[in-house]
Amino acid sequence: MNRLPAIAWVLALAGATPFIALAASLTTLEPVLGFVILERYMLLISYAAIIITFIGAVHWGVAIASEHPKRQILLVYSVLPYLMAWALINVLMAWSIQLTLLAALIVLVFIADRLLVIDSVAQGYGKLRLTLTLIVATSLLAGAALV
Repeated sequence: MNRLPAIAWVLALAGATPFIALAASLTTLEPVLGFVILERYMLLISYAAIIITFIGAVHWGVAIASEHPKRQILLVYSVLPYLMAWALINVLMAWSIQLTLLAALIVLVFIADRLLVIDSVAQGYGKLRLTLTLIVATSLLAGAALV
């Protein structure tokens, strides 16, 4: 099995930076880089939905790039994260609830990764996903607590 290249860690952690920065920016009501509090919440919520979609795409990629024994399950599953994220960001509810549910979805998508594709992708992907899941879920929950 191939090892995950080091640049994957660099890029993934760079991709996690907006979660940390946006959650931290919610500690003040003052504009940050010109963004008011409402815009920062919207940026955090929409970025979470985009990343959840990206993670679901991993399953699609594994399914179409190989003869994975769970190929059909992977194809069906791969669209579920973005449909759920899309629903969560388009239903009118409090930001704290949206952020909490997105954090839960991030964790559920990690569990699906562990069950469906961890053994089929590069060695080290599971550790990377766990690290990112902890960063993202913590950032989203911190944002929810600051509402």
